[in-house]
Order: sequence, then structure tokens, then C-alpha cells
Amino acid sequence: MKKIIFTLLAITLVSCSLEKRPDTAWGEDDYFKTEGQLKSLLNGGYVCMQKALGAGASIYGDMRADIYYCSRTSAVDFDNIINNNITSYNKYASWASFYQVIQQANLVIAKADEMVSQGLVERDTAKQLLGEAYAMRAFTYFWIVRIWGEAPLALEPSVGDKYDSRLKKSTVDEVFAQIMMDIEQAKGLIADNGSRTHFALSSVYALQAQVYTWLKDWAGVLQANSYFFDEDGMTLKDNGYSLATLYDSKNSNTDNNYISNCEYAGVFNVGKSKESIFELSYAIEDNALSNSLFSVFDSVRPTGEVKTRYTKNKSIDWRCAVNFYGNSPKLTKYFIEFSDYNSETRNVVLLRLGEMVLLQAEAYVNLIPTGETAAERDAMKNKAIELLNIIRARAGGDAYLINASDYDSEDVDLLRILIADERYKELFGEGYRYFDLIRTGTLLEVMGPVNGQDDMLSAVWPIHYQELLYSNGAIEQNVFYK
Repeated sequence: MKKIIFTLLAITLVSCSLEKRPDTAWGEDDYFKTEGQLKSLLNGGYVCMQKALGAGASIYGDMRADIYYCSRTSAVDFDNIINNNITSYNKYASWASFYQVIQQANLVIAKADEMVSQGLVERDTAKQLLGEAYAMRAFTYFWIVRIWGEAPLALEPSVGDKYDSRLKKSTVDEVFAQIMMDIEQAKGLIADNGSRTHFALSSVYALQAQVYTWLKDWAGVLQANSYFFDEDGMTLKDNGYSLATLYDSKNSNTDNNYISNCEYAGVFNVGKSKESIFELSYAIEDNALSNSLFSVFDSVRPTGEVKTRYTKNKSIDWRCAVNFYGNSPKLTKYFIEFSDYNSETRNVVLLRLGEMVLLQAEAYVNLIPTGETAAERDAMKNKAIELLNIIRARAGGDAYLINASDYDSEDVDLLRILIADERYKELFGEGYRYFDLIRTGTLLEVMGPVNGQDDMLSAVWPIHYQELLYSNGAIEQNVFYK
């Protein structure tokens, strides 16, 4: 009998650290007997996600954009990514670690109900685990489809830790349809438990807001974000999540120590902050998981343009002080004290409330032209400006002063530019910039002068040559890389 191979991992979260037991291969006849085993399957998915996105968020979401240069000649893969010279032999072109996450999720989805019917798992426990598994699968496919475009839809556990080698690529529309179905499944099962390191109802809604943004379903964004905003669409709910304080006009201490220890810095260097919605537990002492993250932030540096963004027009922006160590071009969101980085631990924040505020503003901007009356259009414009200025205010910047009445298409275009600029500064290094360029249709305009990217077919990554070999001809290379 062929045995399904999966990752059995026990996770203990203490001070944001990770303790891991060795991977173990089991046959179906040997396993799926206890609640603890089912939980271990799911926890194994979270650990596999660390491998895929612990460093991958910045690699896939930032490194191909206009914010980094390679500072080490030995970091060839990084250099090729930054300079738009990616081939199928680049190790980051492999989607294997992503499909390992999906394998773990598929096992939970396949076995949870069966174990309930056998009396092995309590139904309420199974519902939560199922909900997390659906959310995990949706979240992972959202990253896959943005990175590689068309991809195999593996919805059943497979032999080994990959996907079924017979699967062909599904279309982008098919992948997104599955993502939305999985999100709806998760919403009906998962608890509103406030967890930051496991999927909860909050992170499912945040994910849905991101997906709707990518699909340009702006009404959908507002609907998903209703989890975080009151009925007025501008006031944040008191539901356990809140924006961390960065700049306080009553205490405008500019001392580096103040900046390093402010709440906003704590989003990235404390773990489980009140602004964090979903984050990956991370431990620097676990070399298998940590080396890649440190390698990214030590081998690539922000370009000179990045710091200029924070100081242009002579505006104050304390995010610059949090993001960068003194005059050094090093990113410090996850490693503040570079002199003692080996002792640092950092969770990797993948969803946070600050981005939800900016998504809400972007949704209102794009809905302005749909308003049937001048009053409706002006109301949406006012909301977009107010939301944008919430992020500006906490950074210490001046509010944007835009005529909030009398609809003008030029004002809408300006707001889109301002939101894109705020996303650049607010989310720097967190894995958003390249995807923002794609979805806003500005990729070639921005990246052409930087690295010569002049074909939208190159926006997706090549499929790794080993994945092509594994598929036995079932999967074709992405068009640009043939």
C-alpha cells in the first residue's frame, strides 16, 4: 500500500519560539486515531508555511520591485531576482514549500469529519481545525497565484509531500474561485478567538479583503473589512485590534530609543501586537527556519530612493526611523539591533490592521465614480481622505488637504497616487510592493527604467525545472520563460 507522507510537527509557542520534532512518515493505517494527531497535522502546515513565507513574503512580494539592491556578490539568486534575470534554476522559483502547506491542509480537510464520525475528535474541535485548514489553503493559493499565475489545484491529499504529478495547471480564474470557496468555508467554521499565530475569523476576513482588492471588487473589500470597521466605514471597531502608536504630538521625542521602543516598532519585534492580525511564529535559533530571513535582510539593502520617499517635501515621517538603523541602508523592522541580531527573535507579520485601513481607503477611492449623486461621491471621497490621514497622522506627517467636495476625476487619480505612496512607505519590506505594481497596472512603467522589465508576461515567476520534471509533462513552463 502506498503511504501518504505528511509532516508531523508539534509546535510549542513560548515567547514566540518554535520547538520542532523530527518529520515523521506515517501510513493511514497507523495514524488518524486521536485529536492530538489531527492538531499536529495542522500545526505541521503552519511550520511548512514558515519555510514558504518566513523570508518568502519579502522575496516574492518586494525583491522584484524598485526598493532593493543586492549587497552581496555571493547572493546570485537574489541578484538575478532584483535585476529581472530569473530562470527556472533559481531556487526561489520552486513552489514545493507552498504545496507542502497545501498537503497538510488537505489532510486535515480529508480526515476531520471522518474522525468525528468515528468518535475520535469532538465536533467543535474538528470545526475549528477544519476552518483553519481551509483558511490555510486559501491563503497559500493566494500567494501561489500571484507569484506563478496558473497553477495546479491540489484539493486532495497526495502520495508524497507534493501535489499529484498528473495534475495540470488550473487557470487563474479557477484558482481564485477555489480561494473564495475556501474562504467561505473557513468563515462558517472558524472561531473568533483572537489568535495571531493561527488563523482566526479576523485573519480570514483580512485575507478576503486582500483577495477582493486584487480582483478589484471594491464593494467586496468594504464588506470584508466590516469585521474591522463600524457602519460608517471609517471608525475602527473595539474588537481586540487597534493601530499601534508611532507618533504622539504630545510626546514628540525623537530619540532613537523612543522610536525603537514605540508600539509601531513592536508590531515587528515583539510578536502578537494589537495591530497584528496574522503572523508566523519565528525563532532565530532554529537555523532551518531563520537563515533565509536573515539572508534576505543582510544580502539586500534598500535603495537610496526608499529613504527619500519618507523625507520628500520636507515632511516628518517617523516610519523612516523605525525602518532603518541610523544612516545605514539596512532594513530594521525585524532586526532592530544589528549589533546583536543573533539573539533577536521576530515573528513575521503577514496581515495587520494598518494595511486594512489603506485597503479601505483604496476601496472608497475606486468607488467614488460609481456614486449616483454628488453627495454620495463626496461622502466616499471624504472617507478615503480621512482613512488615508489616519495612517499619515500616526507617522507624524501632515494631513492631505484635498478638496473634499465637488467630484473631480483628477482628484480621484491623485488619491490613487497618494494611497500607492503610503502603501510604499507603510508596508516597506513586508511583501506588498511588487504585487501592488501588478494590480495597479504600473509595473512596466515603474520597473522598465529600473531593471528593463518590459513584458507583463514576465510578471509571474518561472516554474522551477524540478517541478516540470516531476510533473512528467503535465505542467508547461510559463510562456515568458519557454
